[in-house]
Amino acid sequence: MGLVQSYNTIISREKQQFAPSYNDILNEITSITSCPTTNGFEVSFSQSLKYGLFMTGFLSIKPRNYPVEFISKSMEQKMPGNYSFAFTKDFNGIPFNLILQRNSPLQFQTKIPIDGSSNMSISSTIGLYPSVHTHFERVTSHSNVGASLIANSGFNDGSLRITASLGAKRTMTAGAVVIIPIGMGIPVTSTVFQCQVGSLLYGAILNFGERFTWSITSTRHVSTATSVGMSLQVDSNTKASDAQFGFQRAFLHSKVCSAVNLKGAIASIFQRNINEHITIYISSFYNIPKSQYSFGMAIDLKESQNQNNND
Repeated sequence: MGLVQSYNTIISREKQQFAPSYNDILNEITSITSCPTTNGFEVSFSQSLKYGLFMTGFLSIKPRNYPVEFISKSMEQKMPGNYSFAFTKDFNGIPFNLILQRNSPLQFQTKIPIDGSSNMSISSTIGLYPSVHTHFERVTSHSNVGASLIANSGFNDGSLRITASLGAKRTMTAGAVVIIPIGMGIPVTSTVFQCQVGSLLYGAILNFGERFTWSITSTRHVSTATSVGMSLQVDSNTKASDAQFGFQRAFLHSKVCSAVNLKGAIASIFQRNINEHITIYISSFYNIPKSQYSFGMAIDLKESQNQNNND
């Protein structure tokens, strides 16, 4: 996932008619203190093609940390970066996707509706030893339940993932996920809680597995355009802790996001909407104690609505 997809995930706050999923609750309570940055240059685009095909693409170019002659020791790619192309075609309301990614086998995806509130997604790589991911989800106005089976390398490795959440509004919601490995491994359980009190949004995250960690978050929506938040994470085994503080502000044609933690790391993103189908993102990251810094830029190209209608 690139900067464009990550940033759009954490800032979206559309009104939900159905119960939020576990990931929806997690993103909501951590969005203000999450400021995903990139190091390099990214381009994402979408385009309608002939015969009802729709294509989305992603291309990233990363800077090199070591000279080319040290590739065998540094384990870096000769050309650091990634690309991904997805082709979508609908057949009787059922989408079928074919995905091509760098250093990954060809992947096939589809999402089959079962009834008005249930659906099943199937994803598989194409090869001698495919990796298969099946997901069932049932969503109502007050609950969201899902189950996923992930099998890799010809079913020699994988996991079973079960999620559940309750609550249709941000007033009081809760979710949980249980991940059970296939074969060796310890099951992992995570729970999230969310409570809205006026303009304040409180959250809590509990993780159970090899280690027990917990987090508390607090977000205040000062206005429809401005939000501030903080979070505290504690590892009960090592007694290590950290705190983050975040700020987000939306303007008429732009948005800005910034976050800082107690370890001295600062991240920021500036988004500018050039027009209805071109958006530019500029990000920066600086770790003061380690003197590490990075800069990135991303461009999101969307097909214009008029062009899409004419096709």
